[in-house]
Amino acid sequence: MSPQSANGANRRPDWGWADHPTFGFSRLRWQYFRSDEYQSSLHARSLLITQINKHNQSDQGVNNLLQTLAIPYPTTALHIGRKVGTLPELIEAHNNAVRKLEEVLTSYFKNPDRLPTNRPTMRVKRKKVDAIDFLTAKIQRFEERIEVARQEQHSRKPENYGFASFEAVPFAHIVARKLEGKSKQGTYFQLAPQPKDIIWSNLTMRDATRTKNKMFGGLLLTVFCFFYTIPLLAVALLANLGALSAYVKFIRDWQDDYSWLFSAFVGVVPSLLTFMLQLILPVVIRKITSYQGALTHSQADRTVTARYSAFLLITQFFVFSLFGVAFQIASQIYLELSGNYSTSKIVTYLLTIPDKLQNT
Repeated sequence: MSPQSANGANRRPDWGWADHPTFGFSRLRWQYFRSDEYQSSLHARSLLITQINKHNQSDQGVNNLLQTLAIPYPTTALHIGRKVGTLPELIEAHNNAVRKLEEVLTSYFKNPDRLPTNRPTMRVKRKKVDAIDFLTAKIQRFEERIEVARQEQHSRKPENYGFASFEAVPFAHIVARKLEGKSKQGTYFQLAPQPKDIIWSNLTMRDATRTKNKMFGGLLLTVFCFFYTIPLLAVALLANLGALSAYVKFIRDWQDDYSWLFSAFVGVVPSLLTFMLQLILPVVIRKITSYQGALTHSQADRTVTARYSAFLLITQFFVFSLFGVAFQIASQIYLELSGNYSTSKIVTYLLTIPDKLQNT
């Protein structure tokens, strides 16, 4: 330890092991968990409780369940989830109307010193109306309906999930660590994600349904990836048209007569088609992941990234690299056999295969 550290001068905050340069990701976690945004958020000091049985589907039932687990800290609030009805749709429609009004106001007040002579208008059922007045009234109506829907929440049917909040963030983390991997009467506990990160439609999914969906989703993903390789093989053939020119006359004529066009086609079209195909794949994987019961968008992102990376590794390495090399080798051997080349020359060519594979 240096003298400065020993006497406290120029001493940095105690980062612990996370300050070590090899633990950069842990340092980011350290900074995030201690940020003002995280420390002041409600979800940071809350637990998400899922798969609650019908006997405990109430605020008091959740409290009784936690008391049987002998958690070290008391809760400050307990809430059982309830059916939301049309509330999410109302909130989304309200937000869309607000964004539309913001666009209209931004355009209208773009130059405050010289406002347009006429106020902005929009067509509603083939009738021209004042856009600002119409959208303002529409937002007010949505706000009234949202308030009514929220007041009705307490009387709605309870769901099989709930939230338990604690007085401080460390309390929630300690309790979550204590309950990690444990199940009480089929109920699971974890730190509550951000509300906007939760896939609410999957929160009520039972274990049996999630297991069934995972199996069917895995089968669906396998079948999709199998058929997905067919257009990739076609793209790989397009990328290797030069090898086909040896025994396809119109390709050979095209290459000889329009070499610049042939080179542009082989260089651009396969890459463009591959790019378009790769745009579709993550969308399909995400939908299948959501169907399989991912609880949060973050969890779905991690799953999509892992599956997408694995699929790219397999397709780009095997389909494009190995298939391309195999196609070139087969074509060359065919030409040499057709030309009655000696066995030694063919063997010499075969010895160049590792170099061709490495170059590819």
